[in-house]
Amino acid sequence: MRWTTALSRDPDTASAVSEVVSTARVTLGRPPDLLVLFASAHHSPRYEPMVRSIASSFPGATLVGGSGGGVIASGREVEGPPALALTAA
Repeated sequence: MRWTTALSRDPDTASAVSEVVSTARVTLGRPPDLLVLFASAHHSPRYEPMVRSIASSFPGATLVGGSGGGVIASGREVEGPPALALTAA
C-alpha cells in the first residue's frame, strides 16, 4: 500500500484544503482508499465544509479525522499556528 502526507500552514481553510488535496493527489499518483485528516483548532469554524470538500475530492475513500493543538505531517510538527494535515493511502 502506498502512503503520502501533505501539510498546509495556510490560515485560509479553503486554500489549505486545496493545497493538501493537490499535494496528496500528485504524490500518491492514484485514488486513495483511506484519508486521515488532522486540523488545528484555527480551522474549527470551517470543519464541515472542509470535510465535505476533501470527501468530494476523493470519492469512494474512507475519511476519518480529528483536531488538535498540534499537527504532524511530512516530517514536520506545527503547534499553535494554523495547520492542516492529510494522509492518503
